[in-house]
Amino acid sequence: MKSVQQFAQKFGYNDDYYIICDFGCRSGLKRFYVYDLNDKERIMASYCMHGSGSGSTETRPQFSNKLGSNASSLGLYALTGIGSRSLRFSIRLQGLDRTNSNAHARGILIHSAGVVSRFNGENKYLPIDGRLSQGCFAIDYITLLRLMAMYKLHGRHKRILLWACYKS
Repeated sequence: MKSVQQFAQKFGYNDDYYIICDFGCRSGLKRFYVYDLNDKERIMASYCMHGSGSGSTETRPQFSNKLGSNASSLGLYALTGIGSRSLRFSIRLQGLDRTNSNAHARGILIHSAGVVSRFNGENKYLPIDGRLSQGCFAIDYITLLRLMAMYKLHGRHKRILLWACYKS
């Protein structure tokens, strides 16, 4: 956590909060985490649906940065704003790596999905739904609202970072 905080300070990002989405964890486990870097503790956790494209299955996500792939992308993102043309309750993202550099053009967001909000871990995996899961980070509604409030208070001037990884 100290190295994340130092990186954020060095490059002018928010050094109070950090988000990790570990796609290496099966989707039936919470794998979207928000950390308070000052208190060194996890303050939010959510199930998170991965993209349905590029051959992804419920058990194994595939990753792509290509336009129209409907796949999740790995790498470092910055939260850049609230709402989009299609989803008022969402958070816009900018990809900061070559593996996610098309995130803005692809319309990759953090948003909620009813299937995620209703999921309680009863199955090993979240169902993949191509209508809801086109590469965005689909999380539960309550976590999204809390994250949007956090962004409004702490992320507008210094962008909060999100790291999407796949640790198998």
